[in-house]
Amino acid sequence: MSDRFIEAPSAWVVGRTEDMPCPEWLESWGAPGFQHTSDKGPERIIELAGRGCYRSYASPRPGGTQAYIKHIIEVGHGSVLEHAAVSLAVRGISRSCSAELIRHKAGTGVSELSQRFVDLADTKFVIPPKLLAGMRMVEGDGDPWVGPPRHREWHPEAMAYDAWKSRCLESLDAYESVVGRLTESDSGRGQDRGTSTDRRKRIREAARSVLPGCTETALVFTGNLRAWRNIIEQRCTPQADAEIRRLCCLFLKLVSAEAPLLFEDYSLELLPDGTYHATTPHRKI
Repeated sequence: MSDRFIEAPSAWVVGRTEDMPCPEWLESWGAPGFQHTSDKGPERIIELAGRGCYRSYASPRPGGTQAYIKHIIEVGHGSVLEHAAVSLAVRGISRSCSAELIRHKAGTGVSELSQRFVDLADTKFVIPPKLLAGMRMVEGDGDPWVGPPRHREWHPEAMAYDAWKSRCLESLDAYESVVGRLTESDSGRGQDRGTSTDRRKRIREAARSVLPGCTETALVFTGNLRAWRNIIEQRCTPQADAEIRRLCCLFLKLVSAEAPLLFEDYSLELLPDGTYHATTPHRKI
């Protein structure tokens, strides 16, 4: 398959909250010997902040950090989850997907690839999950033919993928044509139209309009752990858009590794179409 087309997203952890030892704080509450039982920075700062609400450093319940955070989740004391954050770098998602993701503004920060500053002549396109079966047929991983040998018909999913792929490549040709024509036009008008950077921005902002919503984008997304739970709950349901549901199931895997106690109440369940959704008994923390 051409490397112009992307089957699945990629994401990497690039940052997380780490606590700093502060014995003076514990001494001020008469608990200089208090110890966390977790080695995860996000979990430690959440416990530190939460226990400060009730001065419970000197007389913690049995079970350590795990029992404490489990109790926090069960009673819905979600505000303390906002003290810890995880940052992810993401590639291989569509502009349509990122437009949905960045609607989650509370407790998050986003830095996304600029289509005005970056030349998109080498851009890629994200295959919608619904078209993946057709792509595999076209590329040789499945049988694209149905019906008896004397009356073969091209499979509708393969036809849909071919039509989609053709439009993506046509849009890329149109993008390059618009950039080329506008660059040629600007070159004959002297230097009275701003700096070279200004001119390139104006050209690319016009040309990007011909690209489809499946054009790849990249971003760094930071969320506090309460925000991550909210995003996963809303976007990992069976009713959610297939691409963002797939992405947020990946997010769940990554943030769970950084703060397992904060996400151990989630489980992934298989759907009839072979994709997954996430569930938890503790919603809207």
